[in-house]
Amino acid sequence: MVLRDGQTYVPRLIHQQQQSQLASSPLQLKPDSTYLITGGLGSLGLKVAEWMVGKGARYLVLVGRSQPNPRASEIIKKLEEQGVMVVLEQVDVSQEAQVRDCLNRIQVSLPPLKGIIHGAGVLEDGVLLHQDWAKFAKVMKPKVEGAWNLHRLTQEMALDLFVLFSSATSILGTPGQGNYSAANGFLDSLSHYRQGQGSPALSINWGPWAEMGLAAGVGKRMTMLGIEPIQAPQGLQILEQLLAQDVAQVGVLPVQWSTLKERLPVELPLFLSEVITTETLPPQGDGENDNSGIFDQLLASTTAQREELLKDYLKQQIAKALGISREIPVESNLMDLGADSLMIVEVLNSCKKDLKITLYPREFYERPTITALAEYLALEMERLHQPQPTQTSLTTTSLSDIKNWANPWAWNNNSERNFTKPSQRNRSMVFLLCSPRSGSTLLRVMLAGHRDLFCPPELHLLPFDTMAERNQSLGSTHLGEGLARAFMEIMNLDAEASTTLVEEITEQDWSIQKVYGRLQELTGKRTLVDKSPTYAGSLETLRHAEDLFEEAKYIHLVRHPYAVIDSFVKNRMDKILGFDEVDPYWLAEQVWTTCNRNILDFFEEIAPSNHHLVYYEELVKQPALVMAKLCEFLGIPFDEAVLEPYQGQRMTDGVHPQSLPVDDPNFRNHNQIDSTLGEVWRQIQLPRPLGKFAEEVATRLDYQLPLLVEPSAQPANLPDSNPKGEQPSNLGQKATLREQPSNLQPSNLGQKATLREQPSNLQPSNLGQKATLREELEPMQESYLDVRGLQLCLCSWGPVDGDLILCVHGVLEHGAAWEEIARPLASMGYRVVAPDQRGHGRSQHVGMGGSYQLIDYLGDLDAIAFGTAEPNAKALTDQPFILVGHSMGAVVAATFASVRPEKVKSLLLLEPVLPGEQKDDQTAQNIATHLDYLASPPQHQVFADIEAAANRLRRLTPNLSEELALKHAQRLTEPFDGGVRWRWDPRLQIRTGIGLSGTGFNRDKYTQLLSQIKAPTTLVYGNNSNFNRPEDLALQQAAIPHAKTVKLSGGHNLHVDAPDAIVAIIAEKRLNLKN
Repeated sequence: MVLRDGQTYVPRLIHQQQQSQLASSPLQLKPDSTYLITGGLGSLGLKVAEWMVGKGARYLVLVGRSQPNPRASEIIKKLEEQGVMVVLEQVDVSQEAQVRDCLNRIQVSLPPLKGIIHGAGVLEDGVLLHQDWAKFAKVMKPKVEGAWNLHRLTQEMALDLFVLFSSATSILGTPGQGNYSAANGFLDSLSHYRQGQGSPALSINWGPWAEMGLAAGVGKRMTMLGIEPIQAPQGLQILEQLLAQDVAQVGVLPVQWSTLKERLPVELPLFLSEVITTETLPPQGDGENDNSGIFDQLLASTTAQREELLKDYLKQQIAKALGISREIPVESNLMDLGADSLMIVEVLNSCKKDLKITLYPREFYERPTITALAEYLALEMERLHQPQPTQTSLTTTSLSDIKNWANPWAWNNNSERNFTKPSQRNRSMVFLLCSPRSGSTLLRVMLAGHRDLFCPPELHLLPFDTMAERNQSLGSTHLGEGLARAFMEIMNLDAEASTTLVEEITEQDWSIQKVYGRLQELTGKRTLVDKSPTYAGSLETLRHAEDLFEEAKYIHLVRHPYAVIDSFVKNRMDKILGFDEVDPYWLAEQVWTTCNRNILDFFEEIAPSNHHLVYYEELVKQPALVMAKLCEFLGIPFDEAVLEPYQGQRMTDGVHPQSLPVDDPNFRNHNQIDSTLGEVWRQIQLPRPLGKFAEEVATRLDYQLPLLVEPSAQPANLPDSNPKGEQPSNLGQKATLREQPSNLQPSNLGQKATLREQPSNLQPSNLGQKATLREELEPMQESYLDVRGLQLCLCSWGPVDGDLILCVHGVLEHGAAWEEIARPLASMGYRVVAPDQRGHGRSQHVGMGGSYQLIDYLGDLDAIAFGTAEPNAKALTDQPFILVGHSMGAVVAATFASVRPEKVKSLLLLEPVLPGEQKDDQTAQNIATHLDYLASPPQHQVFADIEAAANRLRRLTPNLSEELALKHAQRLTEPFDGGVRWRWDPRLQIRTGIGLSGTGFNRDKYTQLLSQIKAPTTLVYGNNSNFNRPEDLALQQAAIPHAKTVKLSGGHNLHVDAPDAIVAIIAEKRLNLKN
């Protein structure tokens, strides 16, 4: 940002047209001069060196921190054969003294230095919560200190060129590369600074180079953003063109702007407004009416044709995700083909973009063949995009069932709830009431801009008498975070302090009135506003507000029922809640009707001066007028800031940096109020007219209800007049769960959630030095045991007599994957043992006639724990131990803890999964598929070398460092056919035994086992993981009610994404157990 003559200037990215042909005089480097390349021994540095020789250079200094590898030595030898003097300098460019000595040696023994290309750099990717200063410094040193040293120490030299190899990350940003982006941003600034001094400088923001450079391993991820790799000849040609121009900074990246725009997390940033315009984007349709391409074909097809089109589409998308070109059989099991979670997400994103349907990973896992997926998608697309008024395949449920389902905070089966009436009421406050999907987040954020109001995200206080009740009801959901976010804002607390405060008042069992009172005290003269759409689900909850506050004021936000129902269905809220056989249109109608009728009935009980009606349609079309009237109702002056909801900090984020917002997560998809949303309802065609009670509420709200279909066409099984006489009156607070399915997070994260920021707060004192001691910790040891004739490899760390922690890895992983957790724990005196499970890592494969069943994994763990394995027929310990499991390993660990309770002191389950749901009519098809794969087992992919395998690991687990990826790849691969392949048994891809969907071990039986676990248990989930639906999380937590739940920043592989936090959890658990 620049302030000049009272005006503010900010940068904009603009197009730099590539010259059609080279300058009239091709670039010619001086043969009697020296050119220095940092990072010169890397693949990109060597390619630049070869190019410079081709342009006339005869004296090169290649700078690197290590000796050249065989490939580099071969290239250097060829250059020397051409008469080029190549000097190798083993120098750390971040060290000023080493750079000075290097330059002195050049000055003494070589021709004058005329050019520098600074290409040195390292990666240490990871989301900000996983970063510390050591990781930042590692990335910053070669870029920042290296460039600065070269700049300062060459200022007296007459250089012809000073080129800085920066990265596109500094102008576009890349998730997980905040440190790398910052480091390259310094290079860009330095280039402008040098040019301002009259010195030569050019900073090039390169996109990924094909098969070379730091970005080679993330090429596919960049491709998903629309950024294609740069081919070496093309990149070098552009480099030559840029050296002939007088420019300080240029970005070079082949990019599809339309694809990049789709991947942006928010609306188009102004920084990109000059390069992403209507001219640079392909023609677009009109929002929801864009029926081009495959979507248009599907809508015009019959059911049979649609299924065939979807089969072809899925084959194409899955093949693209798998990176294969061969035809995929439609009966192939996706997991058997080697599909992983990252690939599934790629397919999900494609379906959302092309088919306009939001799918969840579980829907894929439960229908693992292309045929099954195509059939399911055909029906779902018809339901979503072509609802038929004569549709009778979907049913409804009784209103009493809906009430019980939607009211998780009801203390009995009755809709009545008797609250304790206080002797004295609090001062007035404001409640924003509505049904879900009515636009309440927009209005809340508008109000949050007013200087006289304090309007936090959803507090979820009113339905309860005490904080203990609230915790009992919200403990496993994300809904409790709004209160913590409010304390963060009003008291200027960090996430840890705020969640600790909420925990303390919960432990002290504050009354809800006292909590409201504390918030009002902290707001001072500002008026507190509570926006929680769930309140309207219960008339008794609304009446509770009158008991607690004097002259409370109520804002009733309403939106046309067509728009609310359509939004509910398009976001497929019924799927998130597990109602596969319930008509989503009917369900949405009940939610809208119940909430709004309760509000209207409640308003008849209070003074008219205390409630105010706001129509969403008017709010987005005439925001100034609506907000002026609303301010008048609230008794506060009009503040123009309420008209700028996307400006400033208004608590639209979550408690933690990686949390999703407590409000509607779709709010941040916009950057201004969209007036056209007020007319959306006019274009919506529901499959049938609203029922009797919905019509009555719509009439009371003066909403028009155009006739959609003939009443005679209404399905007989949908309750229009409700012959039972049931009326929806207390739908309960679950409605918001449908609005925010992805936000469901355990509210008892407490201090554990912030361990990823400050793990030392909950660790023994010797853990705080872990970052600096990591390289000094003792290495992993390997040993072998004979378990029923099978050789199993055990990875172990720490003293033999230390307290035992036994870690069980997930499918296709290995014991060494626990190293980042095991080594710090070993330094604390633990003995950590992590076996390579059978068929994995360096453990032996079963024979050709064998398979991998859950009972086999349990038997192996049993033999290791009880000491029945040879040659060391002795238990690892005679004391109960800490058992840790990840993913499939969590299933093994949990089952073991259930059946061998005397051996397990405490249980830690990372990203635990549930057995899949399987319908009876799918059993034969699944068995046939497995038989086909047993007859023709899958084969491993062959990689060119270890580095290629390591790149594959990093693509699957982006937070895995280059160093660890290479280390794991060396352990996980074996030589084969001139390259390498994975060591693990390829039959593990079939997963016939560990799918846990067979008749002998299903979801119900597994949850019964979970309920029998006696050991103290902690369930740890990643906030970016898609392996569990909200109902899966709820089922797991209900099965182990005594378990603590922690949500950490990361995906499914938390042992890679959040190792420090997991170490801290275990350390704290040990202290708790001892105390």
